[in-house]
Amino acid sequence: MDGTDDLAIGVLTWRAPETLRQTLESHRAAGIDRLVSERVVFVQARGEDPRSVEIARELGYRVEGSADNLGILGGIDALVRHLRSPLVLFNENDFQIDAPPETVERELRMACSLIREDRADIVWLRSRERPGRPFVVREKTEQFHPPEGATRAARVAAALRRTARPDKARRMAARSIRFDADAPRAFPDLIEEPEPGWSMARSRWLPWSNNPCLLRRDLLLTLLDRAASEDSTRRTNGFRNLEVELNSPWWRAQDLRIVQAPGIFTHDRIGDRGYA
Repeated sequence: MDGTDDLAIGVLTWRAPETLRQTLESHRAAGIDRLVSERVVFVQARGEDPRSVEIARELGYRVEGSADNLGILGGIDALVRHLRSPLVLFNENDFQIDAPPETVERELRMACSLIREDRADIVWLRSRERPGRPFVVREKTEQFHPPEGATRAARVAAALRRTARPDKARRMAARSIRFDADAPRAFPDLIEEPEPGWSMARSRWLPWSNNPCLLRRDLLLTLLDRAASEDSTRRTNGFRNLEVELNSPWWRAQDLRIVQAPGIFTHDRIGDRGYA
């Protein structure tokens, strides 16, 4: 199997019908309907958000949902347990596809192949060139690894940071795969290039991200179960968040292979849900 017919796209949404419409319309324009075996929108607090239910159905998605807001970790978990395809493309409601159909098909085929051929465990699909906002990873990385042409003061400050915090310097170098296609040449001891323009680093140095990603459903369920078992007190809007719970020694010890594609998704949210 070399296509994408064993792939599901799952979209998690809460109180954002207009953003959801923008996202699902971007999927339609990109030809997602012919590239996946399942299209599911999971609507949190479904009874409070009938517009999102209507929009998802109008645009050809199966609707699942919960009576209450489950938060990010609980919402992702519930969404994934409603999917049946072996590969999952996870998408929060405020990430739109910003690429032509031929690019989308090519990247999804390659991402699926990397997973099926056991050359990667997770493929990130947020665009390097058009990531949307907020996108602070470049600024944070350049505090440790300034770009060519940086001032002498910036270069000296970065060298001091690398000396004082060598492990963080390596983590920030690995994160450069998110915005720098030349990262495998800049940091060859940390970053590989499984395909031209695609970069790979390990979970020892990279955190989990809730940004759009493609991975096996069974691996995602394992990660969700592990995150739920972590004894974390940090919350996002009062709920547990997978990005917090998987920032753990267990995650780093898995040494998962995380690939950054050139990317097809950008971030944009219409309006405000009442929290940062």
